[in-house]
Amino acid sequence: MPKSYWTYATSHAIHLINRLSTPVLKDKCPYEIIYNDPLTFLDLKVFSCLCYTSTLENNRTKLDPKARKGVFIGYKTGIKGYIVLNIKTREILEMLSFMKTYFLTKIMKV
Repeated sequence: MPKSYWTYATSHAIHLINRLSTPVLKDKCPYEIIYNDPLTFLDLKVFSCLCYTSTLENNRTKLDPKARKGVFIGYKTGIKGYIVLNIKTREILEMLSFMKTYFLTKIMKV
């Protein structure tokens, strides 16, 4: 992982730590204490896995792909969204679907 993306790796680690239970909080996690809502792990994603971002119909022609390959690098704060790095352009995007079997080191020659 290039150093320029380490901030996303750190943010992802913090996101996970805030969802781990701790004996100090009587076996609850900080997320449960703050939001008073039971935690679900369904939204957790694997850092640097392959994912696809949708291409809007306005921005494509008939022969253009409907989705672009990307790498998951984090969660958006405040909303249920994800941060994705486009593999070809190195542009930061939002994502829609995941493929958890491929990772950044296999896709990009770092």
